[in-house]
Amino acid sequence: MRKFPRPIVIVSGCLELTPCRWDGARIPCPLILRLKPYARLIPVCPEEAIGLGTPRDPIRLLRGETSTVLIQPATGARLTRKMRGFAKGFLEGIPAADGFILKSRSPSCGVRDAKIFADARATHSLGKGPGLFARAVLDRFGPLAIDDEARLSSPAAREHFLTKLFTLASFRRVKERPSIPALRRFLAENRLLLMAHSPRAARRIERLASNPDNLPAPALAAAVQTHLRLALSRRVPKTRRGSFDPPYPEALIGPAAR
Repeated sequence: MRKFPRPIVIVSGCLELTPCRWDGARIPCPLILRLKPYARLIPVCPEEAIGLGTPRDPIRLLRGETSTVLIQPATGARLTRKMRGFAKGFLEGIPAADGFILKSRSPSCGVRDAKIFADARATHSLGKGPGLFARAVLDRFGPLAIDDEARLSSPAAREHFLTKLFTLASFRRVKERPSIPALRRFLAENRLLLMAHSPRAARRIERLASNPDNLPAPALAAAVQTHLRLALSRRVPKTRRGSFDPPYPEALIGPAAR
């Protein structure tokens, strides 16, 4: 039986783990419940962390002159500096991470769809973008498996997320104790997966694994990681689906998980 790694996943607190949404609700995310036996889940609620409490008055993003700012319209509180400070400290303090599951549309945690307004009273948004905490996550951990619960309801998005998450977790274990044999073993085990995602990146990784420049193991692992992340950034085309064994437990993607 295949032994899977145990990924480290940072989870927005209101998603199943703790009810810290602004109105106290717990947002269902079946994938998180499925992940519990197979991953280390670390909950975080940036809005509680900066002292807003639960329940709380809603916050919103405004388009400032040079950057997006965060406010709480009901109280007039300006929260940009607090949120950025918390995000920096939290992300620097986590021991490791392989992925993030964040709350869609949240002014703090939305990955791509947080509404941005012109002012505190505007009823229509100017556009959408990442929340302030999510922005810090993307800046620091962009190549990892990062998505929100809304997109993860799609089977295709979920399969890509899980493939990326478990493959990166497996490679993280190699990087923690890098050796040339361990690197080559990882690449041999994942060759079909990488070829399915990106044949060009897979061939580049194979050339690196032959180590023509006689790099020490840590330097070789760092070079491989760059191309591995590039390969995993792409979803597998339909014509190549089913060409490799999933690198995650089947229970995570079975019929009940859909």
